[in-house]
Amino acid sequence: MRDCFRVFSTIQGVLLAALVCLPLTAQAQSLDPPDEEVIADLLKENLPPFWTLDDLEILATVNDGDQVAPRLRMRIEAEIETAEALYLPAPGRPERTDPFILLVETVAQGAERKIFGTAHAWLAEGRWQVRIDIENGIGGLGQSRGAYLQPALVAGTGEAEAALARIAEAEAFAARIAAERSAVLASLERDFAELQRVHAAKLREMEAAHAGAVEALRIRQERAIAALQETVDGSIEAAGLAARKAALDKEIALLDEVLALEAAKGERLEEMRKVAEAAAAEHFAVLSAKLAEGAYFEIEMIRDGKPSTGGLQITAYDAGTGATEGELSLGSRKCAVKGELNTTAIVLTGKKCSVKIPLEAGPDGRSGGTGTFRGRAYSMTMSFH
Repeated sequence: MRDCFRVFSTIQGVLLAALVCLPLTAQAQSLDPPDEEVIADLLKENLPPFWTLDDLEILATVNDGDQVAPRLRMRIEAEIETAEALYLPAPGRPERTDPFILLVETVAQGAERKIFGTAHAWLAEGRWQVRIDIENGIGGLGQSRGAYLQPALVAGTGEAEAALARIAEAEAFAARIAAERSAVLASLERDFAELQRVHAAKLREMEAAHAGAVEALRIRQERAIAALQETVDGSIEAAGLAARKAALDKEIALLDEVLALEAAKGERLEEMRKVAEAAAAEHFAVLSAKLAEGAYFEIEMIRDGKPSTGGLQITAYDAGTGATEGELSLGSRKCAVKGELNTTAIVLTGKKCSVKIPLEAGPDGRSGGTGTFRGRAYSMTMSFH
């Protein structure tokens, strides 16, 4: 058993640091320098879990110090082996894979590799301090599939092809929904406008005809009364006047009924408009249900004619109130926003950013709007795919 060894080691960008304390023995009291077993144990503890150490050898040792303050340099050579296959993200990402990450295999399971380096050891505070410098690191060789935070797919496998096909199918479905929504809303707006136009014209026509008929009846009634008043027989004259007036009143009542029917038609047209708006709201509810699952929208942000890639991640959405929270990103920079998602637009603001984009998407599933990011104004185009 040995004294305490404090170890620092770097393997090509992967920082490995550990404090390893071993129980003291009689032999350790002589402050024996670390040997191959100690160096191997320390290196093994600091390797990534998908690498295993098979062997380590100290090829040469030199003391750059003296017996009082020894500073040892040990040339080491180690053989390591992959416990499982290693992967790196597929270059270029030619197609959308969210929420998956597409990987390519870089090192097969059981592949062996030699690493070379120098172990530095020196005495301080009554114990050996050890630092291991590796010359040919393993940081750029990838990591195991399970080490990636996102669900991982291996390029070229049947699993990856099936998942990518499902993603493409979902995107196509979203595009169809957006196109259908736009078509339905446009058709409803055209039909409603035509109904309003026809109703207004018919109502004006009926009002003009009714006003003319009433005026004509009034004139005829006044003339008839005046004529009857000139007759000699007052009783006959009175009886004829009453009958004539009753006939005229009946004609006016009929005209009033016609006008009431036209007013009822107007009320039915208003009900049809409300039904159309309800259908549009129901269609939006289907879309908002999908948004409530935490949808992510790609956004192209343009400032001074220069486009940049951004996005809006919906993190919370209340379909009842329209209250929405999300995260607006531009490259690696992010900004929390909140506000409202209603049947017409997404309107979200944060301390240093904002976004306002209509939900009326074009045939390509995109809609243009405006916003700010870090105090700068941008024109923004959101993709609803």
